[in-house]
Parts: sequence; structure tokens; C-alpha cells
Amino acid sequence: MQSSKIKKFSIFLILLSTANFSMADKIVYFGLLSQVASDVPNGVQVCYLDNATTTLQAVNTELSQNKNIDPNRIASQYSAQLQSISDSVLCQVQAEQLGITQLPAVVMNDEYVVYGQTSVTSAVQEIHGAMGAQHFD
Repeated sequence: MQSSKIKKFSIFLILLSTANFSMADKIVYFGLLSQVASDVPNGVQVCYLDNATTTLQAVNTELSQNKNIDPNRIASQYSAQLQSISDSVLCQVQAEQLGITQLPAVVMNDEYVVYGQTSVTSAVQEIHGAMGAQHFD
């Protein structure tokens, strides 16, 4: 198994500071639809890795019940679902490239990750706290 390319911080870290979320930070939440992200600041990318499968199943079920399938109608009627499937697949690739091993995961700047936390704000505070603690090591 490939080792993770990003530094991991345990959910059990003691918060040493309540650092503010910086708009310069690139934050991505990875989870499943059953692990809804909370406390999500503006600008955070939210990725539900099972969204493609769930959405595709729903579209296929609906289409299988329709006898007269018009490709033009399908493209316009399902454009949002098709975009959602595409976005989810891109998120899956991104998670794989980052070496994400558990869900949920909050990744900051493609370098730091907190596993097991659905609150994005709390996870970012944990990362900032741990980064501050590293300066004293």
C-alpha cells in the first residue's frame, strides 16, 4: 500500500490555538454522503466520493422505467446529475492522488490532513494548532 504523501494529524490532537481560517489555504473535505460536512467556510471544496455511484444508480433506475428515451431530453433533463457524477469522479482521483486512506478527511494545502472530523472549521483549527506546536519542537 502506498504511503500517504501528506502529513497526518490525529483527531485526538489537543488544540493549542484557535487559528483563523485563511482564504489563502486550499481546503478540501472528502467524505461519503452519510458523512455530511459541517461548519464549511466559503471556498472549501466538498467531495462526496460515493456521489457518482448513488447518482448514476438513481438516473439508471429512472431511465429504465421510461419506454421512450429521447437522447436530447436526457441530456437537458439530467445535465445537473451528469455534472455531479463527473465532479465526484474527479474527487475520487484527487483523493487517490493525495493518498487519502480514511474518510472523512479534511485536507489543507495538499499537505496536511485530519481524519475522522466532519467539522471542516474544527479540522482546520486542529491543523493550525499542530503546525504551531511543530514550531516548538
